[in-house]
Amino acid sequence: MKGFKFLFSAILFTALILTGCNKHNNPIGPNDTGTSTNSISITGTIQNWNLGSHYKILLEVEKDTNRFVAGESSIGSNGSFDIKKEKDVPSEYLSPSEFTGISGLNVSNPDANSAEANFYIADSNNSEQLLVIYIGGNDSTLFRKSYEYLDSDLKVTGSLEDDYNYQVSVNLNLKKGWNVIYSINHTNTKKFIMTTEEPQLNGVWEIYD
Repeated sequence: MKGFKFLFSAILFTALILTGCNKHNNPIGPNDTGTSTNSISITGTIQNWNLGSHYKILLEVEKDTNRFVAGESSIGSNGSFDIKKEKDVPSEYLSPSEFTGISGLNVSNPDANSAEANFYIADSNNSEQLLVIYIGGNDSTLFRKSYEYLDSDLKVTGSLEDDYNYQVSVNLNLKKGWNVIYSINHTNTKKFIMTTEEPQLNGVWEIYD
């Protein structure tokens, strides 16, 4: 279960696991890839935005000390943004799917490679970047929305108990290109769900500083 313990921690929306990732100035790699075959529109408004209209939001994939900007948008004075036509992620930024080899999960394509993206706020020089996450929930249900790129279609289904005694249910229908993954933590019943089906839950875009 060691592999799934990492998966659970990596995708869980709690901000504690993001410590150390909120700011960085690693070099940006070449941006010469074309628009993704499965691009999606990413829109929203950053909560409590007070930095004016001189910043932009970047959709980034990171590996080692390098980062690739797959999409970007200017940020309006009210914190609104609209990222369109995301780029395909170069193969050097991809890794084998984290779902492969986990007992209890059915993986349709063990050879699929993927990369999870983060959102950063940057100035015109792409410096002093602040992490932005989409989270929501209440006292008993926590919720995070994350974005992942795959180089081929992948379906993952199954259920198991993880190292934290959570009952985990996975139902993902991922397409080549960009995908949205919804992670839902029912804290009162210790049930954790990962799905590509949008739940009836509300969240907000927040700066994690």
